[in-house]
Amino acid sequence: VIDKPKIYYLSSIQDENDIEKTNLSYLKALEQNQKKDLDFKTTLIGPHRDDFSINFSGKAAKSFASEGQKKILLYAIRFAEWELLHSKYEQKPPFLIDDFDAHLDEKHKKNLKQAFKKFSQVFITMPKTTESFENAHFINLKDQMFK
Repeated sequence: VIDKPKIYYLSSIQDENDIEKTNLSYLKALEQNQKKDLDFKTTLIGPHRDDFSINFSGKAAKSFASEGQKKILLYAIRFAEWELLHSKYEQKPPFLIDDFDAHLDEKHKKNLKQAFKKFSQVFITMPKTTESFENAHFINLKDQMFK
């Protein structure tokens, strides 16, 4: 059971609580790293390089949670992402799931299938078709590849 997961934003800049200080810190870091950025042809510092950590019961899910728990946490984040996009653009974006049944018990599979009903389009990949889905259309790509 995952008890009240908490998400922590891990910024490469330490002044996260003050937007003005954060902006100044990023500008300073960008100026200091400009030569390196040009050498590597990429920006080496910034929000796109930051990370986040999910903890529950006071422990990092990354190293403590089971694969099934990690998968459920991932789906929770994806559901929140979908809600944000739906709210912002007033459209229902497609929902993409890779390896649906990996690491999940029957209870969680059933709950996820129920949650999928709110989405207008769900694309699911699985190595084997082991699950049944309402109103589903299957494409079997055995020994085939998209080109």
